[in-house]
Amino acid sequence: MNINLKKIGIRLKELRVKHNLTQREVANILNITSSTYSKYENGKLVLSFSKLIALAKLYNISADYILDFKVP
Repeated sequence: MNINLKKIGIRLKELRVKHNLTQREVANILNITSSTYSKYENGKLVLSFSKLIALAKLYNISADYILDFKVP
């Protein structure tokens, strides 16, 4: 299974915008820098498991949705 960081980044940005949050606000919630969060959205950095779970809880969605995971 390949991880498509670009798709994950697009999904993260869509969720953030839908919830009327800035990158800085989400970064503060995750206890990371805005620069680090920006790298997630730009597909330059892999989310840690703990950050993935925190984002899923924040947006009240499954981690599968963020990862764009579909069972064949």
